[in-house]
Amino acid sequence: IGAFAALSHGDSTLTIIMGGSCAVLLVTYAPFLASINREYVATFIDTRTASEYNADRFLNATTDEKKFDTLAVNENLWRNIRNDVKAWLAAGIPVWLEEQPTWLTDRYRSLIPEWAVD
Repeated sequence: IGAFAALSHGDSTLTIIMGGSCAVLLVTYAPFLASINREYVATFIDTRTASEYNADRFLNATTDEKKFDTLAVNENLWRNIRNDVKAWLAAGIPVWLEEQPTWLTDRYRSLIPEWAVD
Protein backbone atom coordinates (compact mmCIF):
# COMPACT_ATOMS: atom_id res chain seq x y z
CA ILE A 1 0.00 0.00 0.00
CA GLY A 2 2.93 2.32 0.70
CA ALA A 3 4.02 2.12 -2.95
CA PHE A 4 0.54 3.10 -4.13
CA ALA A 5 0.48 6.06 -1.74
CA ALA A 6 3.81 7.30 -3.15
CA LEU A 7 2.56 6.81 -6.69
CA SER A 8 -0.61 8.73 -5.92
CA HIS A 9 1.39 11.60 -4.39
CA GLY A 10 3.69 11.67 -7.45
CA ASP A 11 0.69 11.73 -9.80
CA SER A 12 -0.78 14.80 -8.12
CA THR A 13 2.56 16.61 -8.36
CA LEU A 14 2.84 15.68 -12.02
CA THR A 15 -0.72 16.87 -12.62
CA ILE A 16 0.07 20.23 -11.02
CA ILE A 17 3.25 20.60 -13.10
CA MET A 18 1.47 19.67 -16.35
CA GLY A 19 -1.51 21.90 -15.58
CA GLY A 20 0.78 24.80 -14.77
CA SER A 21 2.78 24.25 -17.96
CA CYS A 22 -0.38 24.27 -20.07
CA ALA A 23 -1.56 27.46 -18.39
CA VAL A 24 1.80 29.14 -19.06
CA LEU A 25 1.65 28.00 -22.69
CA LEU A 26 -1.82 29.46 -23.18
CA VAL A 27 -0.92 32.72 -21.44
CA THR A 28 2.18 33.18 -23.64
CA TYR A 29 0.69 31.89 -26.92
CA ALA A 30 -2.21 34.35 -26.97
CA PRO A 31 0.00 37.48 -26.80
CA PHE A 32 2.31 35.92 -29.38
CA LEU A 33 -0.57 35.48 -31.83
CA ALA A 34 -1.75 39.01 -31.08
CA SER A 35 1.70 40.45 -31.78
CA ILE A 36 2.42 38.89 -35.17
CA ASN A 37 1.34 40.23 -38.54
CA ARG A 38 -2.36 39.37 -38.98
CA GLU A 39 -1.62 37.97 -42.43
CA TYR A 40 0.36 35.11 -40.86
CA VAL A 41 -1.87 34.17 -37.90
CA ALA A 42 -3.63 31.48 -39.95
CA THR A 43 -0.31 29.72 -40.58
CA PHE A 44 -0.09 28.90 -36.88
CA ILE A 45 -3.51 27.27 -36.73
CA ASP A 46 -3.87 25.81 -40.25
CA THR A 47 -4.73 22.12 -40.20
CA ARG A 48 -3.61 21.38 -43.77
CA THR A 49 -0.53 19.30 -44.43
CA ALA A 50 2.38 20.85 -46.31
CA SER A 51 1.34 18.92 -49.44
CA GLU A 52 -2.22 20.19 -49.20
CA TYR A 53 -1.01 23.74 -48.61
CA ASN A 54 1.27 23.64 -51.68
CA ALA A 55 -1.46 22.12 -53.85
CA ASP A 56 -3.89 24.84 -52.77
CA ARG A 57 -1.27 27.54 -53.34
CA PHE A 58 -0.59 26.28 -56.88
CA LEU A 59 -4.21 25.64 -57.87
CA ASN A 60 -5.41 28.98 -56.50
CA ALA A 61 -2.54 31.11 -57.82
CA THR A 62 -3.69 33.88 -60.09
CA THR A 63 -0.41 34.38 -61.97
CA ASP A 64 2.28 32.16 -63.42
CA GLU A 65 4.82 33.90 -61.23
CA LYS A 66 2.93 32.83 -58.10
CA LYS A 67 2.60 29.27 -59.42
CA PHE A 68 6.37 29.11 -59.72
CA ASP A 69 6.63 29.41 -55.93
CA THR A 70 5.37 25.82 -55.77
CA LEU A 71 8.45 24.65 -57.67
CA ALA A 72 10.72 26.21 -55.04
CA VAL A 73 9.77 23.62 -52.42
CA ASN A 74 10.66 19.94 -52.33
CA GLU A 75 8.92 18.08 -55.14
CA ASN A 76 7.52 15.58 -52.63
CA LEU A 77 5.33 18.40 -51.33
CA TRP A 78 3.58 18.80 -54.67
CA ARG A 79 3.76 15.25 -55.99
CA ASN A 80 -0.03 14.95 -55.72
CA ILE A 81 -0.47 17.72 -58.33
CA ARG A 82 2.49 16.78 -60.52
CA ASN A 83 0.26 16.23 -63.57
CA ASP A 84 -1.24 19.70 -63.13
CA VAL A 85 2.22 21.22 -62.80
CA LYS A 86 3.46 19.28 -65.83
CA ALA A 87 0.52 20.45 -67.97
CA TRP A 88 0.97 24.06 -66.81
CA LEU A 89 4.70 23.99 -67.62
CA ALA A 90 4.13 22.31 -71.00
CA ALA A 91 1.69 25.05 -71.96
CA GLY A 92 3.68 27.89 -70.42
CA ILE A 93 7.31 27.26 -71.35
CA PRO A 94 6.93 27.97 -75.09
CA VAL A 95 4.99 31.16 -74.35
CA TRP A 96 7.49 32.35 -71.70
CA LEU A 97 10.47 31.68 -73.96
CA GLU A 98 8.89 33.75 -76.70
CA GLU A 99 7.53 36.59 -74.54
CA GLN A 100 10.42 36.72 -72.02
CA PRO A 101 8.36 38.05 -69.07
CA THR A 102 10.37 40.12 -66.59
CA TRP A 103 9.51 37.79 -63.70
CA LEU A 104 11.09 34.79 -65.47
CA THR A 105 14.50 35.29 -63.91
CA ASP A 106 17.37 32.82 -63.90
CA ARG A 107 16.20 31.70 -60.46
CA TYR A 108 12.76 30.77 -61.81
CA ARG A 109 14.28 29.06 -64.83
CA SER A 110 16.44 26.95 -62.51
CA LEU A 111 13.29 25.70 -60.75
CA ILE A 112 11.91 24.07 -63.90
CA PRO A 113 12.36 20.29 -63.49
CA GLU A 114 14.25 18.46 -66.23
CA TRP A 115 11.30 16.14 -66.84
CA ALA A 116 9.22 19.20 -67.80
CA VAL A 117 11.41 20.20 -70.73
CA ASP A 118 11.79 16.80 -72.39
